[in-house]
Amino acid sequence: MRKDVWQRVGEPILSNQVVNMQSVHKTSEMTCGVLQDFPITIGPCTFYLQIHVTETLPCEVLIGQPFFNLTRAKAITYEDGTQDLVLFDPNTGTEITLPTKERKKHSDF
Repeated sequence: MRKDVWQRVGEPILSNQVVNMQSVHKTSEMTCGVLQDFPITIGPCTFYLQIHVTETLPCEVLIGQPFFNLTRAKAITYEDGTQDLVLFDPNTGTEITLPTKERKKHSDF
């Protein structure tokens, strides 16, 4: 999560739990801390995530492999190129399916 987003959320972070994060561009930076067991609700499911806060990020929140592992995420790809994402809630056993949509491009690029 980008720092300005965390500041808007207003939840405390564990500032003694920092990690060195490396980007795909081979740059690295220390995180500011972690939001521990932060609830993210998607439909009827609430997932409790460990969210690292960083000064710079190209988006507000970046969901990565730990989320996909926790939710046992599966992508279903259709012939027309569309996809659905299937997530499993480990707390309730509920499985949900989400439609995906094309990422909007920034007009300043």
